Amino acid sequence: MKKFLTAVLLIVLIGVVAGVAASLAARKRLESMSDDEIRAFLADKLEGKVAEEQLETIQNATISGIRKKVPGPVVDTDDGEEVVLSS
Repeated sequence: MKKFLTAVLLIVLIGVVAGVAASLAARKRLESMSDDEIRAFLADKLEGKVAEEQLETIQNATISGIRKKVPGPVVDTDDGEEVVLSS
């Protein structure tokens, strides 16, 4: 029984590692695409599975998630304007 549980645990662990690796590879692939390429890729994958409105929402959410960046620090200038420094 102990060997069986060890084997099941090992299989689950391998599945989790493979899932994380696949997720990172997919994200890296999407990061290298332009916004139009991402939209075309998602349209090709989801064509006929979701409505047009849902597809547009998914495309926008995916692009904003991939392009999301943390803004740099905000600095006040001498003339009272705020400037966001890029990192």
